[in-house]
Amino acid sequence: MPDLLEAVLLYLESVHPGTLHELSRIKPRTRRIVARRADDLFDQKHLADKSRRIEGGWWMGTNNSASETRNWIKRACQIAGIDPITDVTIGI
Repeated sequence: MPDLLEAVLLYLESVHPGTLHELSRIKPRTRRIVARRADDLFDQKHLADKSRRIEGGWWMGTNNSASETRNWIKRACQIAGIDPITDVTIGI
């Protein structure tokens, strides 16, 4: 799942710069999907090892279920101005 999520996030950032920045401001409960620092992804700092650095100096959480991945992709699409229902098919 992390590879899929990373590919989608980087693609959306390339077609709509600022998508990752907008996503970094969203924290539904205890974590963000992207942040400038690994320590900023999770409320519980020991979970920082559940992340990886991606292009552009961003960090991404890697311990997401298929459902969480799908929801983050939908949210990222909405931020990028892409309709996740009509413009994207996610086979997970």
